[in-house]
Amino acid sequence: MVTFLIIHPNPKSVSMETKPSTTYLISKEEYEAWTGAWEALKFTTQPFDFFERNGHLQSAAVLESTFVTYLVSTTGATTIKIRFGFNPLTKSFEIILFGTDHSGLVLTPYYVPGRKKYFKEVSKSDVALTEGGRVPKELVETWKNNWKEKGSTGTITSEDFMNAYGFTRGYNYAYKEFIETLFKSDTTPNVNIVFVLHEYLAADAASVEELSNTFGILLEGQKAKDPSTITSPDDDEDDDDDDSDEDYYDLSAPCPKTC
Repeated sequence: MVTFLIIHPNPKSVSMETKPSTTYLISKEEYEAWTGAWEALKFTTQPFDFFERNGHLQSAAVLESTFVTYLVSTTGATTIKIRFGFNPLTKSFEIILFGTDHSGLVLTPYYVPGRKKYFKEVSKSDVALTEGGRVPKELVETWKNNWKEKGSTGTITSEDFMNAYGFTRGYNYAYKEFIETLFKSDTTPNVNIVFVLHEYLAADAASVEELSNTFGILLEGQKAKDPSTITSPDDDEDDDDDDSDEDYYDLSAPCPKTC
């Protein structure tokens, strides 16, 4: 089970809420400031405690179906880019999404999912074993539990965001694959951007004990509930992360290298 906390740009407005629309837009200047602040964190050795709120570790961010529709409907856009940001005002980690064309020209606003999911307890996922871009059950369980266990010890640092090319700034998704894999029903889904931690042997590993970690994200399309029926976070089917029967997808290219 998870709980929701909605983080707004104004640090004084942080509260438990149930508003149907929680996604908001930021300016290009704010985008550059937030992503710049995130990149600066690669030099710190302090634990990244901003992934926790009230003792709970963040597990995902939710882009609501209305804004998913706006994002994928943009004419000329070919790539959905997810970038990591750090809001200096709220001291919070933020997911930022936008669309670009083949040349890299930004064609959409910068979307920030305000609704966030937090673990209540550590338990395994129940995800169907699938093929073709979908992540098998065993891997989902392993990657999500890696994130939970690392977070529970308070030892998440910049080292967990390093990949073979440098400090991870985000991931890219092809529009075609994004739509084909996540749109499995007659209605546009909410998209859960799920946090995971990959554990692996890097090219310079001298032994099997020298494991490396890299933060990653999985995408989960989840049917959006009628907003008029949501009276509390517990009434929203998106809050039950551990009992989800939806599929998870990993179709991303990391930035760097593909920024």
